[in-house]
Amino acid sequence: MTGEHHYALDEKGRLLLPKAFRDELRDGLVITRGLEGCLYGFPLVVWQRVEAELAQLPITNPKAAALARFLIGGALKGRLDAAGRTTLTPQLLSHADIREEVVIIGMKNRFELWSPGRWSEELARLTSPQAQRDGLELIQTFLR
Repeated sequence: MTGEHHYALDEKGRLLLPKAFRDELRDGLVITRGLEGCLYGFPLVVWQRVEAELAQLPITNPKAAALARFLIGGALKGRLDAAGRTTLTPQLLSHADIREEVVIIGMKNRFELWSPGRWSEELARLTSPQAQRDGLELIQTFLR
């Protein structure tokens, strides 16, 4: 799952997901709150690994408990309908400030759902000179 895709919610609040993503989502998907004011979407098999990792975190660690509560507590499991659509809850839409339009960003093994306004802000941050320098440093570490 890669690329930037722009879609609109239909009149029933359903979101059509990119055709290129659908094969990976055929066995189910999970959409939950994202940490940056977006939503995270996972193929079910990837989400099961996320849940397993979260289950390994100590419940006595307040940061670990908060992360698990945030991600698992906001999770919506579902399937795509025959047209490749999924429905988002009002709580998820509110978290990401999504109203009518959605920017879908492919992140290889997951995807993100952004409101156009928040995506514009994030893209500006990502293209700032400091972010560019940080990205160059990271690229150099894994291209060695």
